[in-house]
Amino acid sequence: MLIFSDRCANVRCHENAKCDDGYCRCKEGFEGDGYSECRRKSEDRDPCARIRCHPQAQCEYGFCRCKNGYKGDGYWNCQPIQSDLCRAEQCHQFARCVEGQCRCLDGYEGDGYQMCNIIPGATSADCGNCNGIPFKEIAQCVGGRCVCARGFIEVQAGVCMECVQDNCHQDAVCRPDDRFNGAYSCHCKSGFTGDGVSVCKPESVGREDATSSQAIDPTCGGGCRIRNAECDRYTGTCKCRSGYDGDGERGCYWNCKLCHPSAICDRENERCICPSGYRGDGQTFCEQIPVRQDSIKVRIMGEGEVMHITDISHPLELRCFVTGSDQSYSGQWIQPHSAQEPIVTKTRQQDGYEISLRINQPTITDSGRYECRAGNVAAFIDVNVEESAIPFTVLLTSDDGILMTQSTDSNVTKATLWNIAENNKYGRVSMVGDCNSQRIIYTSDYGHTIRWGNSNSGQNKLVTKEIYTSQINRFRNLAVDSLSGNVFAWEEAFGKIMVFNPNKPNIHYTLESLHSLTSSEQQNFAGLALHSTLGLMYWAIYTDGWRPNGTIQVASMSGENEEQLLQLTGEPLAISISPATPVNGNSAGKLCWMQRSSKGMFGLVTELHCARLGQTGREILTNEKIREFSPSEEPSFGMTQYKGTLLWTDASKTVYYSINPDRRIRVRYVCCSNRFQAISVLGDCPQASTNPCTYSNGRCRYICLPNDGGRSRTCVCPDNEPGCHKEM
Repeated sequence: MLIFSDRCANVRCHENAKCDDGYCRCKEGFEGDGYSECRRKSEDRDPCARIRCHPQAQCEYGFCRCKNGYKGDGYWNCQPIQSDLCRAEQCHQFARCVEGQCRCLDGYEGDGYQMCNIIPGATSADCGNCNGIPFKEIAQCVGGRCVCARGFIEVQAGVCMECVQDNCHQDAVCRPDDRFNGAYSCHCKSGFTGDGVSVCKPESVGREDATSSQAIDPTCGGGCRIRNAECDRYTGTCKCRSGYDGDGERGCYWNCKLCHPSAICDRENERCICPSGYRGDGQTFCEQIPVRQDSIKVRIMGEGEVMHITDISHPLELRCFVTGSDQSYSGQWIQPHSAQEPIVTKTRQQDGYEISLRINQPTITDSGRYECRAGNVAAFIDVNVEESAIPFTVLLTSDDGILMTQSTDSNVTKATLWNIAENNKYGRVSMVGDCNSQRIIYTSDYGHTIRWGNSNSGQNKLVTKEIYTSQINRFRNLAVDSLSGNVFAWEEAFGKIMVFNPNKPNIHYTLESLHSLTSSEQQNFAGLALHSTLGLMYWAIYTDGWRPNGTIQVASMSGENEEQLLQLTGEPLAISISPATPVNGNSAGKLCWMQRSSKGMFGLVTELHCARLGQTGREILTNEKIREFSPSEEPSFGMTQYKGTLLWTDASKTVYYSINPDRRIRVRYVCCSNRFQAISVLGDCPQASTNPCTYSNGRCRYICLPNDGGRSRTCVCPDNEPGCHKEM
């Protein structure tokens, strides 16, 4: 159902003004700005006589403008314009840049540049161990105290974590926070204001209470609560982002000045729309559509609105009506390029045609603008299929059984048996899903064979195919580069990583140049992960000994430029990666691993760690211990990540766990054993992601391997093709 929004619903005008399409205009017989003043035209002719401006603004011709040296809307907000006298990074570590000068924080004294000493008797600014999980930025040291960013939970002194719905305020929701790379935080519901954790009060509560304190919080209270606002780190106040109007505290609204004079400003959906009878982008031009005498009219149910789809169990249905005296134009729907093939029905009516469009099972690729056009006349509607509405498939192995289940909001789910690995009774199965081909790739014959099957095939109709089989090789860990289709496998009999392509069965290539796997010291392998867009491969290894230790190595997928990424404090058990696609800011994604570490003289403890990767994928920005498992918990070697959610298996129970959201999911109808090993996810691939081997196998005859950085490729000759000549 489409909901038509009133552009004046949230606009507050003067009592002698009325709202017209989102703007306040004085009523007839009155004059003024429509917001703070509307006076009778016969009254004082000074246009600024009754205009109330910000203390750092002045009225000119009836409008408030900030004074020189200040910027803002002139009514509610005028902030100092920062000079080049200082930047935050030029100040002392216990100082901040305020109005162009470095000033020491509360509790410190000095020049703010070279010196900020503790004032005797003042609270120490050393926060000690101030930890934010999963990102250290969630916890901030302010005035000698460890403070959680707005919406995050202080689980114990100095430790700030993501939320689950149960620990938010009753009038708040737990949802991803764009400020911290999608980490979950508490947000007050619409109509309420507060930190979302302990306070959510109706927005009608006076603003004066919130601003009575004169102290400046350099973190803006842990972040700005208003959408499209950002924290000004130089003044410690919230301001609207570029392109938005407002004070940063009560609201930031789409700047309608960006619109063409003939366009309509849609503040709610932040866009400019050419009016009916015009065409254009709404910002640079709006031109009138030529109208013939026998004019055609095109109307869509919900024209110009945004249809938000949050439940994909219902079809996407759109209706268009074409009327006019010229019956030769029946009209047609024009979809986004990425949308599915729809069912279109055209019905003749007395005064024209009704054209309906239906997509039975909408997906995120069906989002975009839908246009109904007849001749030169058109109308449109925007469709947004929310990503949260798209479920994904969880794959699990239970000894030789490969199971499928759907992601769920519940703590209990049901599994279906996809396949039993061939000739593998009670044996461990390695398994991975390919989001591009929707294949499930797995080992059988006790690790001697790698096979694949279509995930959409039921067990009765399933036909699996061999990728490679050998009586001397035994494969234990699998990873797939969904952009090229290559499968990387750890071969434990000879201690090598080998590469296969399901589209070219029975050929393989061994990465011989990995020095960490060719050393004289026996190495144990614990996991393999791929960053497809950067062409990088990560693996965890460790050596035997009384004190467990290990490393995480990184190299290009072609096996070149290997280096140690991390020295671990324990024995690794599993590794997984959540790539940022495209690389987001200065981070290439998140790398997580399980490790078993020493505790005391003889004790061992299992821990979950995550690190944020730098832009090249070869350096660590942050490294945090996410969880320490109790003795009753026994994680298995299965771990995977999907769109910010981390999942892993239990080695002794038919359950799997997740973080973001934080859940323990019990699986029913499990065959083959009472435990899980491998876990993988089948869902949508990241959009617009490619590497040099994505198309036509990189024009390689056999195997195409992306190089470091994902900008070039190497064509390699298979091990079992001795007459092959290396391609350029």
